[in-house]
Amino acid sequence: FEEHQQKSIPNNTLGVDRVLLEELQLIGHYSKLLAQNSANFDIMNDVKRYIRDATTQPLIVSGARGCGKSVLVSKIMENVHRWKPEAQLVLRYANLSARSSDLTSLLGSIANQMSVLETGQQCHVLHTLEAYAGVIREILGRQQRFFVLIIDGLDELQRDAALDWLPLQLGSCGKLILTVSEMEDEDAANAGADGDESFDMLAALAQLGIPPRCFLRLRQFTERQWHDILSSGGGDFYAANGALKLPDDWKSLHGKTPYHAKSLWWLAWLGHVAQPISEIGDISSKILQVLESKFAADQVELLLLIVRLSPWGIRESDCLGVFQKITQLEAQVVFKIWSKFCWLMGPMLLGLKNIRIADRSFGRAVLARYAQKQWLVHEALRDYFDRQDSEFKGSATAKTYNYQKYLKLPYHHFCAVIEDKPAPHKIDILFNCFYFTDLQWIANKVHATGPEHLMHDILHAEWLAGLNGSNGYVHINFLKHFLVRYLHELSYDGQQFYTLMKYYLKSRFKDASTLKDDEKIRSWWEHTNELEFAFLEILNADLDATDTDTATNATDDNGKPLVRGYDVLMNLPQPGCYVASLCTERAEICIWDVKNCCRIRELQGIQQPTAMCPVGNYEAAVLCRREIRVINLDEGKFKVTLKGVMNQKMPYFGLHDQNHLVCLSRNRMYVNLMNLESGDCVTTFKAGEDRFLNSLLVSGDGRILVCGDETQKPFPLLVWHLSQRKLLYDLRIPHHDFVTSLSAITHEGSYVCVVAKELNEPSTPNFIVVYDLQSGTLFKKWKPTCNTVALAISQLNACVIAGLEDAKIMIWDLVTGNCKCTLIGHNAPVTFLKLDPLGKVLMSYDKEGRDTAIRMWELSTAKSLAVFKPPAQISTCEILPSGAFAVLALKDRNDLLTLALKNYAGNSANALEDDCGTLYGNPDNQHKVFNLSN
Repeated sequence: FEEHQQKSIPNNTLGVDRVLLEELQLIGHYSKLLAQNSANFDIMNDVKRYIRDATTQPLIVSGARGCGKSVLVSKIMENVHRWKPEAQLVLRYANLSARSSDLTSLLGSIANQMSVLETGQQCHVLHTLEAYAGVIREILGRQQRFFVLIIDGLDELQRDAALDWLPLQLGSCGKLILTVSEMEDEDAANAGADGDESFDMLAALAQLGIPPRCFLRLRQFTERQWHDILSSGGGDFYAANGALKLPDDWKSLHGKTPYHAKSLWWLAWLGHVAQPISEIGDISSKILQVLESKFAADQVELLLLIVRLSPWGIRESDCLGVFQKITQLEAQVVFKIWSKFCWLMGPMLLGLKNIRIADRSFGRAVLARYAQKQWLVHEALRDYFDRQDSEFKGSATAKTYNYQKYLKLPYHHFCAVIEDKPAPHKIDILFNCFYFTDLQWIANKVHATGPEHLMHDILHAEWLAGLNGSNGYVHINFLKHFLVRYLHELSYDGQQFYTLMKYYLKSRFKDASTLKDDEKIRSWWEHTNELEFAFLEILNADLDATDTDTATNATDDNGKPLVRGYDVLMNLPQPGCYVASLCTERAEICIWDVKNCCRIRELQGIQQPTAMCPVGNYEAAVLCRREIRVINLDEGKFKVTLKGVMNQKMPYFGLHDQNHLVCLSRNRMYVNLMNLESGDCVTTFKAGEDRFLNSLLVSGDGRILVCGDETQKPFPLLVWHLSQRKLLYDLRIPHHDFVTSLSAITHEGSYVCVVAKELNEPSTPNFIVVYDLQSGTLFKKWKPTCNTVALAISQLNACVIAGLEDAKIMIWDLVTGNCKCTLIGHNAPVTFLKLDPLGKVLMSYDKEGRDTAIRMWELSTAKSLAVFKPPAQISTCEILPSGAFAVLALKDRNDLLTLALKNYAGNSANALEDDCGTLYGNPDNQHKVFNLSN
């Protein structure tokens, strides 16, 4: 388990999606397996020269099938950093996984990796060939890093001559290597018969103006090399048998590629050196004949087809299950046959997570020889996965999707439909099948496997359908456009599916109301309106609006650039769903009606508002420059300015009661209690001579005040009772400092939690301490395995919530002291935790924007309620009571993004609806703009 933990991808990937890291892991594993082979590398020096010299065009490496192009690429991967130490290698093998099974996905994967290496973040563009090609060109154009891009097997993905995406000028900091298989006679014949099914990729590349020196060819072995290999080059597997000798007449065969050499050694190892081979092309069929002779009828062809017809391989248990179902043999017999099959296949099988056939050339021979049985095997695989459960129930309410079923079932269904000769209207059956029309299945598939696999299903079905593809099938095109638009968000977390689908349906209906006429799309709309589980609904009319009504470099009347966005969002206490927003640079405060997504007050001319504290229903104490001013938000008027100025770096303040406020003095040596009616200082709480306070924390009921003192050692926490106006406790831990920026207090001031760090061992992770403020004693102490970067406390659920550096959230029980649960989902340190005013729902995100998504959790059950990845980085956010609404302020956006949490039992919907109908303040002031600059 420890070894698995070390090798598995950590939760904290600093915002990089796991799918990209999994892809890179798979490529690394595959390259290591390939690099165990050897091939004819006469051109390796030419490749080395290309990477080192000043050539700015792509390099094309071509060769016959089976000549070792993929092995060559794996060898380049081993050597590239020796040739060019500063090189950033970006390598992809065609059809290795779903993310490299079509050109758009492959370029998207490359663009994302380049973007992470260049900027630390993935690119956020539409899932189109043009968009990804643009990102790649832009990054190469910056010339900040030396990139070596390699695409192996381009001809397997590119089915036409549209090569506009290919960067032909790479600059001084870019190299691009493409490997392409040469057309063989049979391909040319097929191309003539089937139209555009196959075309000459090399000829298309040659017409782009790439100079001839950039075309390299992997040649066949020379006579001497061929003789040496067949005499002693059986590799570790075959040469282990020292007595193995190949017949001399095999050494005179024409067509000398590594695949043919490997096949001859394999044939000899199978014990058939007496087989007469007149033509090297016959070797695959000879081998298949030999394998067939070693098993009962049909067994070899079934096993080979089961492995070959499974995209990206098949698990051993699934292979055995399907084979047993077809043959009706006992499990023990099946296992013996499988063991013998694996032994005889030797290195022709590849164990890469799943089992697959190692050589594409051998895979083609299998399909050609057993074409008649393909339909039977597809049907058997379809039925096998169809019978399985879609979900596995875990402990408590946890459930796990049956990944293999969601991955493989649609593919085999499509193939079985198309290959079923008698079926009329195949194309209709294909595009109107359950897997393209049932929204629950589609959502589960996205959640279980990721959106790339759903996109692959659509592209594969279109390819099977032939020339017309999905033309005329409105729901297929709708689904495709939906994935193009939201692939990155869904790839991050499929739990957003219904949030995005409902919004996309609404926005598309607005643009084209005729969409509702389509039966499938109408059923999807009805389905999204009948959901019974919690999900977020986007209330804004236009999620992607970026204030394009004014230019990005727009200026105000004084010629200064316009500042967009907001610095602070704050819940307002009166009935209804209202929040206030502050923008320091624009000198404004706005009041927003959350449910209707609109501003209802705009207060301008407030000098540099940076923080606020609501007072009563309609007033607020606002920090303006270094003064605190009380403002009536409903009437748009200044009421009073509190006497004195605040400390420039630490202007901290909090509410004691409806008439009083506490704030840190200018010199930070004491705390002032201020009257909000007169603006006068009522009293002061002094820490002592030359003691400087560095934090201020007031309990929700305003009774208890906690401050940190940065001067004395060990670092003390000072606790005052504001009503009694006396110092209660001076709390310290020897040889430790409190990190008072990470602290929280319960509403009634019973407990305070704070992060502490050891002074003697600064490299050890910080830890959490909880003090009982009724007795002044250390109540609990918790040491997570890494640093705590955010902290919250819930009195309702009697727990402390810690956001950790490893992207986890831990919930500690205040009563027992045990860890209640660990919340997993974020992929960057969780630096922001916010409880709704009732303490039921937790909102979390990363303030630094590495993980740009917000997550909402139910504290009592530790259940994930919803996830949302907005179209831009969050600058600040707020959560309304019971999590009914989440309000996000995005960078460079002047409109707030409002999300409603639907179907959550914790928020009493009816009471909330009544509240939201309550008008804010004086109805005559609705939508007014007030100027307070005078």
